[in-house]
Amino acid sequence: LTCDTEAQALDRAGIDGSSEDKGAEATWAALSTLAALRALHAPASP
Repeated sequence: LTCDTEAQALDRAGIDGSSEDKGAEATWAALSTLAALRALHAPASP
């Protein structure tokens, strides 16, 4: 994540008054990807 200004970084930080939480969004995306990959590589049930 790259921010152009400190104000932009604070707005994306997920703190009180910010409009977004890019860290939480990235975390959920990573966990969803991990779950999908595990499901693809899981042994088939009989």
